[in-house]
Amino acid sequence: MSHLLREQVPISDAGWRLLDSEAEERLTPGLAARQLVDFAGSHGWQHSATNLGRTQELSDPPEKGVTALQRRVLGLVELRARFSVARSELEDAERGAEDVDLAALDKAAKRIARAENTVVFNGWSTADIAGVVESSTHDKIALGEDQTVQGRIEKLIEEEQALREAGEGKDPEDSRQVQLESVKLELDRCWDLLRQRRAREEFDQDPDDAQARESGTVEGYLQ
Repeated sequence: MSHLLREQVPISDAGWRLLDSEAEERLTPGLAARQLVDFAGSHGWQHSATNLGRTQELSDPPEKGVTALQRRVLGLVELRARFSVARSELEDAERGAEDVDLAALDKAAKRIARAENTVVFNGWSTADIAGVVESSTHDKIALGEDQTVQGRIEKLIEEEQALREAGEGKDPEDSRQVQLESVKLELDRCWDLLRQRRAREEFDQDPDDAQARESGTVEGYLQ
């Protein structure tokens, strides 16, 4: 049985394949934080927490002369974004329609991506998650007057997603497609610079010596 209760929804296998494919296509490019941190998954429905390998002492053991240590784990958080798609659109897709309206799904995927990126970068105290900004020992990298590389990456990802939507079905020579390629190259350069700095710090070198490399050098390297 699917935990998504797919068996109870009057959607064909072809319809589910369309939805899954669209969701993956929209969600994957937006999960920017996964390029910066170690990521493993998925581990299945039964996996509820990640072992941190640490303990904390409990101050009120139930018996004198007894000490107690509690294992620390990080409980998983399930992010969900609701959306609806007209059955008539899915039926038309099976008839061969190529302009199926899946805008609601696309927006839901964006919300999920933004939520995960925000939690990874900035943390979420309610869920007991410390973000990269709070936990990292790395210095911020100025890009211009008040932008960090991280902030630049987030803005480029938003711009990339907007250009992808605006350029769907357009000629490769369309100005938006050309601009999209330019944004993708700049995004590669930012990821490369950030990783250069991390590598230099890891090997006790000055991260400020890291330099943004030419787009031709890093093109496709981080994708």
